[in-house]
Amino acid sequence: MGSSSEGEDLSRDGDAKKTGASLFRKKTGSQGIKPHLKQARTGVQLICLGLFLWLFRITDYTGSDTIPWAVNIWFRLDPLVGATVTLATRSIISLLWPSLVVIGLTLLLGRVFCGWVCPLGTLIDLSGRFVKPVKNSRVQLRYLKYVILIVLLVSAVFTVQLVGFFDPISLLVRGMTFSIDPLFHFLVTGGFDWVYLNMPASVSSLTEPVYDLFKAVLLPYKQSFFFLSVFSFFLLVIIFALELAGRRFWCTNLCPLGGMLALVSKITPFRRVPVRACKDCEMCRTHCPMDAVNDNRHIMTEECSLCMDCLAFCPRGITSFGFTGSKQKTVPDIGRRQVLAAALLGVSLPVLTRTDALSKMPYHGLIRPPGALEETDFLAACVRCGE
Repeated sequence: MGSSSEGEDLSRDGDAKKTGASLFRKKTGSQGIKPHLKQARTGVQLICLGLFLWLFRITDYTGSDTIPWAVNIWFRLDPLVGATVTLATRSIISLLWPSLVVIGLTLLLGRVFCGWVCPLGTLIDLSGRFVKPVKNSRVQLRYLKYVILIVLLVSAVFTVQLVGFFDPISLLVRGMTFSIDPLFHFLVTGGFDWVYLNMPASVSSLTEPVYDLFKAVLLPYKQSFFFLSVFSFFLLVIIFALELAGRRFWCTNLCPLGGMLALVSKITPFRRVPVRACKDCEMCRTHCPMDAVNDNRHIMTEECSLCMDCLAFCPRGITSFGFTGSKQKTVPDIGRRQVLAAALLGVSLPVLTRTDALSKMPYHGLIRPPGALEETDFLAACVRCGE
């Protein structure tokens, strides 16, 4: 009887909390404002993704030798590319000044680039509709993004440029250039060719105008073939498959650009309020896509991508974002030994690359862009993005 009574009391307490939450929402009007923040983020993400895809398409050669737009703006906005190229070339490249804008926004607002702007992050969010994490999976390897970041920066100091294999913008551009775009051209053109060759002329008369539209707007100028196309394709596949281990697994645990912006965002005055998760509620810990709540229930500002999800799933409606005077009480999730090991690896890689057979190839056996720098300087500056 005692346990039954206790259960009824708990049930009443739960009902009272729900009622209190409803009254709070009505009084504050938070439910009328907060959904708009989530919608605004989705809108900004789609606009940025559309801009990325449009610039990617107009980068493709179309018969004209003039590119009227700054098609490389995504790389100019990338602070990781800016840092590694500056270290490798030992010079300030003025074209990379837009990356300082991203740093400034991160200092002011936190990792807004990761949650609102990054095209790879947007695609990962879209893939979340189809790729669901395995139940009870909670893999925390947040220190790895800092390890990768240190390796890339130290290697760049010794003029070995490895950022293209880990930077999200470089990974996405190379994967689309080497594999997705050629595959798209092959499948679409092959489909229309089959219809033209095997179907009645009346059908072809309907499909050919559609093909002409595809060719003018969506298809690349010609069918391309690249070495490492399969490798580049599976790099992207792996990034999306990692969603099985947790939402935004790449962004949380592996992305070095995310690691750099996380360090910068440590001092941002803009953060989630309250700065600690409620004692009797596990919603933040179980639903946050960036796993930004540590074991002490502190909201780690450096891990928060300002996705605004917590505004929707907070049962009490007390979650908000704003400029606060409270100091960050968490530290980056990486130890001193891991930092030293990453630095040693960053020093070792330049030595290993000198023993690679490719480093001994004669220059006349290599293809370089028109107007490329002298070979040593070119290798230091090129991030292997494939654009």
